[in-house]
Amino acid sequence: MHNHDDMYRFDRRLLHYQISALHVPNKKRALRLSMATAALPPLLTLPVELRGKIQQNLQTRDRIALVSTCSTLYHNADLGVWYDGLCELKKKHTVLCLPSETPDMEAYQPFIIVDIVRDSEANIMTLVVYCPFFFPNNDREPFIGDINVKANDLWVETTEKEEEYPWNNCSDGELYKLDWHTQVQGKIQLMTGSLLRKVWGHQCPECGGERSICPGCGGVSARWSELRYTDCGWNMPCPSCMGYDLAYDAKNLQRHGDDALEEMWKELDALDSPWLEKSTSRMKKCVSYST
Repeated sequence: MHNHDDMYRFDRRLLHYQISALHVPNKKRALRLSMATAALPPLLTLPVELRGKIQQNLQTRDRIALVSTCSTLYHNADLGVWYDGLCELKKKHTVLCLPSETPDMEAYQPFIIVDIVRDSEANIMTLVVYCPFFFPNNDREPFIGDINVKANDLWVETTEKEEEYPWNNCSDGELYKLDWHTQVQGKIQLMTGSLLRKVWGHQCPECGGERSICPGCGGVSARWSELRYTDCGWNMPCPSCMGYDLAYDAKNLQRHGDDALEEMWKELDALDSPWLEKSTSRMKKCVSYST
């Protein structure tokens, strides 16, 4: 009984005291048992069935927060807790990722959940996911299902007509299945704009990972018509990986002088600073692409 597993250390400790109490005089039994119970959070002293009933009265977000507070609640959580939370992510088309690769997906490949197959009796749950397109390279209207970026925010272009979603019209080969217990649980992460640039920024068709472009060079005005009529000599946030709306805002700020634009870049650099290499001021002189 002394070889305690961290996952069940609280429950096993209480069981140890309960069993050992049978072998001590009656006068000490109540004291030993009360000491064991006092060492636990009050919720963990309740039967598992009663804990489940308490959780059923909580909102999904609160249920997940509760079972994430300690390993005992986490590993004893009913599959329904995770199912309800995943259903909310599916409904909102939340962009997610996994830090490790799977047979079908690369590490940190952005995906959204399009279906959840659950077998409660067998305690099995499978996620059916779709990997949206990201980093557009022109000023076309975003296609339904594309990922849009603005600084650290990510969202999927949606429509009221579900039949227009690409994951409802693609082949089985374009949808991937993930097993909850072996591939997803404890690993799933929210994809952010900063994380997307860190992992995939080198594939950006507009800036190649530099995060900024010269708006007056390289045919930018032809590819991004609403960003035209700007001069060389300043760095615009890349409309592809930093966000079209952000680039448009920078265009307007540039008209008010360098200070306003410098303040924007300070915020953006602070956002990406955990992975971004130290660099000189963003207000460096632009080198023209022309010869």
